[in-house]
Amino acid sequence: SCQDYSIIVFNTAFNDLFSLILHTLLNARLFINGTVVVHMASGPCRAICDIFCAFLFELIHDSIMQTCSLIAISFWYRNGVLHGKKSVGWCKLQTIMLLVYLPHVPHFV
Repeated sequence: SCQDYSIIVFNTAFNDLFSLILHTLLNARLFINGTVVVHMASGPCRAICDIFCAFLFELIHDSIMQTCSLIAISFWYRNGVLHGKKSVGWCKLQTIMLLVYLPHVPHFV
């Protein structure tokens, strides 16, 4: 149903807003030299400390992984609706999104 899909849209919008705030705090730059990838922050987080910037980098990496998960869930849900399957319900849908996010937690820690 539309209500179920609105849960996916809300989670995606919230995640995008969170990513935008993190990016504003980091003003991140990515440099690639051969096999080395370097992230550099030149945003307001530098005024606090480098560890805070590193923490924000981990949060933004988790946010990117969550974005990919939400896209996959969105395609799964739309595919089910197109093939005439019943609505899964908002509670099950929210649980699925939480379960898909759980493997990202160890990366953050």
